[in-house]
Amino acid sequence: IGLLAMHAEEMLVDKKIPEHIKKIQASNAKVIALTAIPSGRIAGIENMNIWRQKQLLLYDIDFSSSFDLDSLLLMKEFPKHLGSYPSYYKGVITVNGISVTTKGSVLISFLKKMRYVPKQVIFFDDNLVNLESVEHALAQSFPSIEFIGFHFTGVNALEHSAGKEDKEGFLAKVFELTEKAKSGQKKCSD
Repeated sequence: IGLLAMHAEEMLVDKKIPEHIKKIQASNAKVIALTAIPSGRIAGIENMNIWRQKQLLLYDIDFSSSFDLDSLLLMKEFPKHLGSYPSYYKGVITVNGISVTTKGSVLISFLKKMRYVPKQVIFFDDNLVNLESVEHALAQSFPSIEFIGFHFTGVNALEHSAGKEDKEGFLAKVFELTEKAKSGQKKCSD
């Protein structure tokens, strides 16, 4: 995985994604990345979580302002896999492989550690299993949180199959939901 990550050519699905993320962040909504990639050392990469955060910075995507935590947070309540645990670093949560745990359980752990309960979670994923795990975990642990999930597939065909108006309307709806959610955030006591 590390060798593939070091040599793979990455690209943004839409060049406006950094702009849209900044717009949502400007509304004071907390925006983080939740990725299934491994967390620890893989091949030539010392820490995949730190590597992912730096890769996102290359595209002007920075999630670090969402939570005031600059150090690596290991979630040791999960099984160790590939020498590490799910972790958080500057806005990026690495689940450490969904064969060992789920995005939903790791997100819940993170929210509890941060003592943060949002009014709403808007979640995008290309894997329906991940969407369902987040929806289920939130319903079990924080039933008051409204979940809105987007199954984001066919991203390579997006430019060809959807008109500009369709994409802009979709992004406007996401921003509208974010505005709605920012008014109801609260702290949790565990």
